[in-house]
Amino acid sequence: GRGKKSYKQEPKHYAKATLQSAWRTLRTFMKWLTIETDLQRNPAAEVRSSMKGAAPPKKKATLNQAEVLKLLEAADAQGDRSVRMMIMVALAGALRASELSALAWEHVDFAAGTIEIVRSHVRGRIGAEERRESSHGDVAGGARGGAPALQSVATATCR
Repeated sequence: GRGKKSYKQEPKHYAKATLQSAWRTLRTFMKWLTIETDLQRNPAAEVRSSMKGAAPPKKKATLNQAEVLKLLEAADAQGDRSVRMMIMVALAGALRASELSALAWEHVDFAAGTIEIVRSHVRGRIGAEERRESSHGDVAGGARGGAPALQSVATATCR
């Protein structure tokens, strides 16, 4: 009959951070509404959020040791050592492609064994330098979470 049609919606799973942000916004709005209207109390004040419907965090793809070695062998086959060195720096320092392409010699400190990441290459343009404490740490340490499989490979191939 007319007006009796129903549509089934599949539940959409949002990331935990998205749900938390929406919840904070709702609570803030309800607090404002309580102040601006005749509401006696904030109906959202005592409600606790549940993240049971939150989507699980996405797993990041990483290379295992065999894949790292295969990548380095492919770079060696190119005959240009700069390709291999770029791959080594990117893997050891967990650099994004945009950060790697924006590196300049002035950001390399050979004495300290560090590379300062201060800009990135986005949409064909290298962004302005941002002087901040680098989250990358030194290249050999891979403080940002460089590929674990690379640590033993890097030690053997960089000597």
